[in-house]
Amino acid sequence: MREDHQLVADILQRLRTLLADLDSGNLDRIKGEIAGLTAILESHFQWEERRIAEALDELSPTERTSAELFGTTTLR
Repeated sequence: MREDHQLVADILQRLRTLLADLDSGNLDRIKGEIAGLTAILESHFQWEERRIAEALDELSPTERTSAELFGTTTLR
């Protein structure tokens, strides 16, 4: 996960640099960086979703209500 965060930070830094000097000559590089960012984030979020689903699947239905699990009400 830390590796993903570093990859995202690196891409965002490159995008900042490219966007600061925006011209038609670097549009393909910008598109490439955005495509890379999209791929990393999609993969990362899918991994996180699987981990959360696995954790929720292990809970007994009577342990917590969904409102309690997602912070929309206080725990009893």
